[in-house]
Amino acid sequence: MMTDIAKPETEVEIDVGRTHVVVPHTGELIPLDDPEACATTLEALRQLESRIADLKRTLSGAVADAAATLGTKTITISGGRKVTVGGGSARRVNPAVLKSAYRDAGMPEERVSEIVRTTVELKVDLRAADQAARANPAYAAALAEATTIEERPWTVSIRA
Repeated sequence: MMTDIAKPETEVEIDVGRTHVVVPHTGELIPLDDPEACATTLEALRQLESRIADLKRTLSGAVADAAATLGTKTITISGGRKVTVGGGSARRVNPAVLKSAYRDAGMPEERVSEIVRTTVELKVDLRAADQAARANPAYAAALAEATTIEERPWTVSIRA
């Protein structure tokens, strides 16, 4: 459960004993040893994050519209600050469709290959690599040599 109200802060604060966090802008003190309080607060923050993302898209669109009206990608605002607009539409071309269409249009194969390049991406089937490692110590050493561990943030799902 959410408990105690602390002074509002602009950044997350964790107390010295790492037993509580202070929620930014509300000042709520959340005990880290209370899974229900943590999950409830996490759910509320996710909802707020979604609303903030929507608001950011709306505001960004308004700035982009203003820049388009002015015919520029950079707008100067108060204090001489520069606001630069990026993004917008991006052209994506399906390489297989383009390659086929070029061939159908009679483009020489050499030129097709210059425009639509073939790349090779190497991927590891970890299940098969682990199986090979269990079967042969040399394969296990090879896998160990090629492996690094990537730390990722924890994720928490909350379902109704």
